[in-house]
Amino acid sequence: MLFRSVSEEDDGADALVIRDLGGGGVAVALARWDGGWTLGAESPPIRKARLAAGVLRIRLDRREQLVVVTLDGDEVLRARVELRPLRPQDLLIGRMPG
Repeated sequence: MLFRSVSEEDDGADALVIRDLGGGGVAVALARWDGGWTLGAESPPIRKARLAAGVLRIRLDRREQLVVVTLDGDEVLRARVELRPLRPQDLLIGRMPG
């Protein structure tokens, strides 16, 4: 999920990604685009089956500069990050900008 899109005025982007850890595990991670993706804060390993069957919720708190991710109500990731203003048309789910 991209939560700050690439634009002519701003060549960066932030995303929440699911990273395959191998062995049936994944991690929820933050990533930043500055000409290439750089991973940031990451959750502990999560079983793929749990993620596939669960409900993943993402809270972006711009006032507190905080990202909180829960899976079936359990917090799996909490990270302080720079969150810039977001226009609704900039939210991209399941696709890359461009």
